Amino acid sequence: VTQTVGGFTSNAATATAAPITIPTIAVSPTNPTVCQGQGALDFTFTNVPDGTYNILYDGSSFTGVAIAGNTASVQATAGAYNNLTITANGCTSASGVNTSISDPNPPATPTITVQNNCGESVLTASNYTGTLLWSTGETTQSISVNPNVDSEYTVTVSQNGCESSDSVQVFVSAFPGADAGEDVSLCTGESTTLTASGGGTYLWSTGETTQSITVSPSNTTAYFVTVSQNNCQSTDDVTVTVNDMPDTSITQDLNICEGSSVELTATGGTNYLWNTGQITSSITVSPNSATTYSVIISSGGCEVTEQVTVGVDLNPTANAGNDVSINSGESAVLTATGGGNYLWNTG
Repeated sequence: VTQTVGGFTSNAATATAAPITIPTIAVSPTNPTVCQGQGALDFTFTNVPDGTYNILYDGSSFTGVAIAGNTASVQATAGAYNNLTITANGCTSASGVNTSISDPNPPATPTITVQNNCGESVLTASNYTGTLLWSTGETTQSISVNPNVDSEYTVTVSQNGCESSDSVQVFVSAFPGADAGEDVSLCTGESTTLTASGGGTYLWSTGETTQSITVSPSNTTAYFVTVSQNNCQSTDDVTVTVNDMPDTSITQDLNICEGSSVELTATGGTNYLWNTGQITSSITVSPNSATTYSVIISSGGCEVTEQVTVGVDLNPTANAGNDVSINSGESAVLTATGGGNYLWNTG
């Protein structure tokens, strides 16, 4: 390079011009999404030395952005960010780089209903859009739970990257233990009282709703009771076995003579107990006066009492009269007394 002034020309000089590189800016992702907060804008650059810069966009700027290795990340609220530029080395990047952050409405909070099936409860989510995730890890609309203690369950609905959730408490109710009582045996014509336990309310298969009922079945019958408590129910049964009364008989009333004995016989049972203490079907008695004998006849747990009266007749005093003497060929009348019937040795 030379310079001429007033006809005089300077000596020649040389200079070197270094080219200046223009920075570029890019943003990724192009349309990040934020749910009720700030989203991230991830920038990449070229020809931008490490340092702190301002990134301009229409109407405002991100200030004090730390750039290292041609990358930077900026937190930003939902909105449009157009014509993003950066100035480095005295040069400004080209405009026309645009991005935005969308802010979708969070999904509606789901509603949880609880169906208590006593021991197992069914939880159902409704009034939602999106996908579900329960605190149990399940993703179905309804789940079944069977906690041992009172427990809380949460369901989270997700849509467009946003979430909302609801929780419900499941209480463990005491499960009623229905007990209709021990099985019962009775005899035909008898009645018994059945008493249930284990709940708050009772419903018998007879339709009665009291805790205790009195029954008199004609044959063996099973009775069921449903016990309810805390909206839960359980059922138990009791069997009433009906045994037939023994078909019994005993010797008819009779009289015997004083000093005599007689055999009395009872039938129809498997066990016998006389009021004399004897336990055989037949006994021999010799009363001194009229006596009533009773016997308990039992079979299959059922008992019948029979009785017989034995009368005692006094023995007669026979009197054939005084001795009589007669002549040969004569006759005499002999008269006996002391009885009702007479039998002479003459026949």
